Amino acid sequence: MLLWSILDAINRVGFREVFKLVGLAAASDFFSSLDNTYRIDSSTMWENALSCGPAMESITQKIGRDEQEYCTLGLLRSMGKTLIDICAQKESESCRYPIAKRPPLLKWEQDSFGITNPALAGFLLSTWNYSPETVSAIQSQYGTNPSSPKNEAAIVLTLAGSLAELGRPLHGDSNYWISSEEHSEKLGLTAEDIEDTLDSVRTRL
Repeated sequence: MLLWSILDAINRVGFREVFKLVGLAAASDFFSSLDNTYRIDSSTMWENALSCGPAMESITQKIGRDEQEYCTLGLLRSMGKTLIDICAQKESESCRYPIAKRPPLLKWEQDSFGITNPALAGFLLSTWNYSPETVSAIQSQYGTNPSSPKNEAAIVLTLAGSLAELGRPLHGDSNYWISSEEHSEKLGLTAEDIEDTLDSVRTRL
């Protein structure tokens, strides 16, 4: 079980240093190698973040929310995966996501590491004093956290994640996305709004 080794590693390195590692992982130069744990080309992980961030920004412009905070949330959506990969690099092949079998991502993470990527991301954001709404949003991005109410930021993040998936899919994520129409209706967005958001994402890539 890697749960405590992951948390111990974070505590040993220190949260400031972990933040630097995540920042480095968000740089295109650092994303020149394979993410071994999730079997994702690192440039794809980065491009997915670059898709999700602008999608969040575009959606929040349309619903009148804080663009900067929501865009940052979109960019950090997969930070839990980055941290798990950093801590699990020396583990065996059994700790690599089995693409052929395509198991539910969160169940696979829980079974393999004792923690899921959104739970780890939420834990770190809470230590960095992000708002409870932001923490809840990143923990609920897959729509599978019944203990947290589905706040607006979580709905926006789930919608942005599903839109980013159309251009830069990540192994395991697509199992969790439902139709964008359902989320759009909750946010009062039209089909034209969604198409405009997709256009804004395409122009950033």
